[in-house]
Amino acid sequence: ASLRMLAEEGRVYMMYAGFEADGTFCGYYGEGQSSRGDDYYYTLLRGWDCAWNYVDSCATDCAGDCVADVTVPCVDGYKGANPDCRRYYDVSSDTGVPDTCASAVSCTTYFDDHYNTAVYDPRMRPWYTKVNAATPRAWSSVYPFASEGVLGITAAWRFANSGGGVVGLDLKLGSIRQIVADAYAAADGSFTPAYVTTADGLLVAASDSSVALVDGDGNPVTATNCSSAAIRAGEAYLATSTSFTGRADAILEIEGVPYWLFRGAVADAYGLDWRVIALHTAACRAGY
Repeated sequence: ASLRMLAEEGRVYMMYAGFEADGTFCGYYGEGQSSRGDDYYYTLLRGWDCAWNYVDSCATDCAGDCVADVTVPCVDGYKGANPDCRRYYDVSSDTGVPDTCASAVSCTTYFDDHYNTAVYDPRMRPWYTKVNAATPRAWSSVYPFASEGVLGITAAWRFANSGGGVVGLDLKLGSIRQIVADAYAAADGSFTPAYVTTADGLLVAASDSSVALVDGDGNPVTATNCSSAAIRAGEAYLATSTSFTGRADAILEIEGVPYWLFRGAVADAYGLDWRVIALHTAACRAGY
């Protein structure tokens, strides 16, 4: 079922679950979404069989030199994981089972290209800590994914079965950008300047592929400080206008071209609160 959804919702980066009892983590990468290749991949962190446990080890103060003692992965060291805990498998697109064996739990053939930090505990990740008993479903803020460092967001849902845990579904900002680009593209290859921001002004997507969504350090950029003159002009107008939905009352002139600004929203009951801005040329067509 997970693979069918990944195939149908082709822009989903990953679907997974983290378990509260021992930090077990498992999930599928969408086809072509992983840097490992164009296939589907499955990952399994065997929390029940790891030589470390971040939450348990750090529940109390570290004893002794917690930096030098690599067996204690506490906040100041955060290292010492058994690299074999996190495994990756190339899986069948039909069954989701590893190509080389019947079960990932017992499979001895896997990729060992674990993270350089060699430490991963799902219970410490932003998508996991975002939800709780009082708020069992929520969207994360924009954050860097552990696997590749790219920015994205996660839809998270806490469950109580099997000892409890959290299910997550990831979207890269690049995938959201493509959705926006497709929506505002014209048949002749041109596009309507459009962009999406969070409630606090971070740039989530832009129809112009040349606009960078991150700075040189990999951090998200604000719409007011991005590289696009059109986006900066749109933000400058919105900063001085009263809140509205639909078309703005005034025409914006950006680099000598007049535009109508349209403002919409993408919001839900689970914390998603984004603005969608589109700038449509205000010039009349020939003959009018």
